[in-house]
Amino acid sequence: MMPFNPPFIYKCNSCGKIFYSRKRPSVIHLFGFSPKCPKCGSKDTKSMDHIIKK
Repeated sequence: MMPFNPPFIYKCNSCGKIFYSRKRPSVIHLFGFSPKCPKCGSKDTKSMDHIIKK
């Protein structure tokens, strides 16, 4: 997969849930802002794309 093709994979650091986002990351996401967790609503998430795509 190319780096900017969906789905994008994230993991919540608070509850541990892994979730997918079909939205393309913007410049804001590259500077540390990430999407909310759908389970707990926390913004403490990290991208898992670099681990999965190796």
